[in-house]
Amino acid sequence: MHKKCFKSNYLLNMAVIFVSFFLFSSKNIFAIENNSANSLLEDELYQKALNILDNYGGNTYSLYEAQGYLKRILELNPTYALSYVGLARAEYKLGYINYDNYEPQNLESAHLYLNKALEINPKLYEAHIAKGYVYLFQKDLTNAKNMAQAAENLKPNQAQTDILFSEIASKENNLVEAEKKAKDVLNKTQEKKLRVAAYEVLGGIYRLRKDYKAAEETYLERIKLEPKSAWSKINYSSFLIKMGNYDKAIDYAKQALAQMDFGMGRHILAQAYYKKAYDLCWKQKNYKEAQNYFKFSLEQEADNPDAYYGLGVCYRFISYELKDKSLIDKSNESFKKAIELNPNHELAKKELQKNLDWVAGK
Repeated sequence: MHKKCFKSNYLLNMAVIFVSFFLFSSKNIFAIENNSANSLLEDELYQKALNILDNYGGNTYSLYEAQGYLKRILELNPTYALSYVGLARAEYKLGYINYDNYEPQNLESAHLYLNKALEINPKLYEAHIAKGYVYLFQKDLTNAKNMAQAAENLKPNQAQTDILFSEIASKENNLVEAEKKAKDVLNKTQEKKLRVAAYEVLGGIYRLRKDYKAAEETYLERIKLEPKSAWSKINYSSFLIKMGNYDKAIDYAKQALAQMDFGMGRHILAQAYYKKAYDLCWKQKNYKEAQNYFKFSLEQEADNPDAYYGLGVCYRFISYELKDKSLIDKSNESFKKAIELNPNHELAKKELQKNLDWVAGK
């Protein structure tokens, strides 16, 4: 208001300001000061929450912290629509299970938060983007695309919208469109998170096309962009397992777990150890070395019946080699554990019976 006044006659403005000052009661002055202070606090709290959400790597406690900031904002200002968007993002991150699976209840809760945000501000770009992702996680591609288009209409030519369109097209198996949109993102922005998401889409496309060299480059670019991201390393480890490069997969999985101890990291490391053990056992017949890797795998993931089965096989052949029947007890224990975990594990049943017959001299 004061800036506008200064554009006209200076002396008149000073008089207006002077009179205006005394027209406000002290109560109203304090109200203005409090509102201004609240507004600054709201923005500060939102930035703290946004930083957590944008850099989330799997530590769920940080999401609870973000929720605390966002709920505090709504206590100060119930119409702060972006807080509801943030709460929705925290909700679906908390509902993540694995791969592209989410807890349905968390996704429904996210929708409720976003509905509230759009009720306050129907043209809120961030709410349309977030709602598009919730629909995508629910595998409702039609509504996901509708939300992406609504976001595009509100703010044309945004990299964030392009990556959403790209991920939707990828799920539709429209690889040409998915690749185009992902490359558009790389051409439009240097923002790390969006570039990582674009490389993730491109990596999936190249894998489907069996262009593994190009796919590997996308994983390395993601690690370069986010060297402190355990997820980038564990995703690369998973790729290396599929490529049969188990030693390198183990190395990157260990690096990921050194940065953050998380379930998917342990699962991937367990798989890398198991695949290495499988090769040593059945392809190289190196049973002594294979047993170690089966054990390493079980240290990371103790409920894999196939790892117990492999361990049982190793114990038996080592027993044959050493002519030491006492190792058969360990072999039997391993086969029994495999059967306990998977009652339909026919190979474990068959090999256990072989052991029993051998000990009995049959």
